[in-house]
Amino acid sequence: AAATRKVAAWVALGGTFAIAGCGGGGNESSSGTLPTTPGASTLSITSSLPNDALGSANINAVTIAGHCDSGATGVEITGTVTAFAACVGTDWSTQVNFSAVADGVITLTLTQTMASSGLPPASITVSLTKDTVAPSAAFSLPAANSTIDPSTLNAVALAGTCTENGNPVTLSVNAGAVTATATCASGAWSATLDLSSLADGAVTLTSSQTDTAGNLGTSTLALVKTPVVLPTLA
Repeated sequence: AAATRKVAAWVALGGTFAIAGCGGGGNESSSGTLPTTPGASTLSITSSLPNDALGSANINAVTIAGHCDSGATGVEITGTVTAFAACVGTDWSTQVNFSAVADGVITLTLTQTMASSGLPPASITVSLTKDTVAPSAAFSLPAANSTIDPSTLNAVALAGTCTENGNPVTLSVNAGAVTATATCASGAWSATLDLSSLADGAVTLTSSQTDTAGNLGTSTLALVKTPVVLPTLA
């Protein structure tokens, strides 16, 4: 009958192993080389999310993609939301619906599933912020529905408040007939526009600002331009 071996010790040193034990014929030993330890995983996320922030646009279908190791079957996404992406070669991609998630910090854990059980699953954690609140870029000067002073048509002073310091405030008059850009600093903006080329009548000004999450906020202001009255000759 074949001898039954009872392994007494397994000692691993570097990339080799040694087994010492006993069998039916006495003490026996064996040695060999351990499998190569897997290198660093290539699991990563490469999606281009603006400043790691999610705005209100396309919030129900946000593409998340990256690289995975050769031999991986897919990437499991867990945390604030759950999803699964199959690995195709060394790439993975999926769309995630964040519409039901409250504004604030979103934490996701990406865990790679391996076809070979001999390789440990790699995982990474990423954080981003959901912000669906539109910024504000309101007018404070001139007063709504006021008449533009004909003597200052070529230098009409505008001013207002804003919420995204450092981000520009875009100004448009009568759907782009006159445009300008102002700087938002300390919660305020100001600009001087030449409106002399506009036709007499109603004037509509629009101010807009975009935040880092891509949300757009707009405000409008109605003014009146009256004809310039020339002095009469005596």
